[in-house]
Amino acid sequence: MLLATIGFSAISLSWTPDISAGIQTLGGFIMAVSSGISLLLLIGDRSEHLRPFAHGLLVSWCLHGTIALYEILTERHLISPYGGILAVYQTTRIEDVIGSVAWTTFGNPNELGVFFLLAISLLATRKTVGLDTRRRYAFVIFLLVAVSVYIGQSSLDDARAFRVGIIAITIVRFVPLSIAHRQAVGVFFLSGWIVVLAALLDSPLSSAASNLFQNVRLDPRYPLAARGILSSLQRAGLGLGIGSESWLIESGVIPTNFHNIYVRVLVELGLVPALLLATFTVAPILRWLLTSTTEARKNRRVQASRAMMAIAVITGGVTSSSVLANPIWFSFLVLLVVPLGVATVNSEPKVV
Repeated sequence: MLLATIGFSAISLSWTPDISAGIQTLGGFIMAVSSGISLLLLIGDRSEHLRPFAHGLLVSWCLHGTIALYEILTERHLISPYGGILAVYQTTRIEDVIGSVAWTTFGNPNELGVFFLLAISLLATRKTVGLDTRRRYAFVIFLLVAVSVYIGQSSLDDARAFRVGIIAITIVRFVPLSIAHRQAVGVFFLSGWIVVLAALLDSPLSSAASNLFQNVRLDPRYPLAARGILSSLQRAGLGLGIGSESWLIESGVIPTNFHNIYVRVLVELGLVPALLLATFTVAPILRWLLTSTTEARKNRRVQASRAMMAIAVITGGVTSSSVLANPIWFSFLVLLVVPLGVATVNSEPKVV
């Protein structure tokens, strides 16, 4: 699917309104997809090959979490990508413009939030990716999740999407477990996460739903997406061509980028690639919902892991402004089809 999309993207250069932007976008797209395909080839059909990737992700998560906390506490950043904004507001501190923020090496707080969600989704069920299940590792992961939630709440531009992603992953990870086992530990986890969710929503539970719908209604990205989709449909659903988003911005059709890979793919590449991408990312969630409680525990765990990763992939896809060139996002996209289910017992891989 990804290779076919790359091929069609190259063909769309023949009708894109901005050939320079199209070539640049296509180059970034190819590099990002290459990262995902390389990971897929390295893992192959051996689920234990996923373990080094999971360990590397855990180390990266620790580093980015530490840097993000430093940025929030000191208001000093590794890179300063918003010089133009600072000049407009005549200030040297980005915090004077958008408040407390962190972006580590990503250069964008939403990209950092996407990374945190992806990491949380992969490591939420440690056994399926081969991480050690001893308690000290579980504590490290729990601490990283807590730090990520804190950073997401205090320093991300689009904290709503981060909250929704955390809530959805939490439901997949803990609620079915709690209901199925009906043990004290399940009740403990369920009660604890209800408190966490209430704090994440920043409002009484009774008014959370109304606040959410109000935010959706006022979000300027919806009319933005509608304009882009209408422009694409004028080309018989084939899209305006790769890289046309920048042309739409320069021509005044849209004021800024879409922050939504599904809309961007629909606008630039047309209806078929957009539907394929949406189907591919939603399918793991549907399979998890349809998984019977009578199936083997291994299969239910694997389906839950894929569903959590799909939730993180979808959340990242509808918030990030540069997913089309994000190698981390495409790496997790291909993880939706790799073998899962490896555990570490006495340093030897074992299917559980």
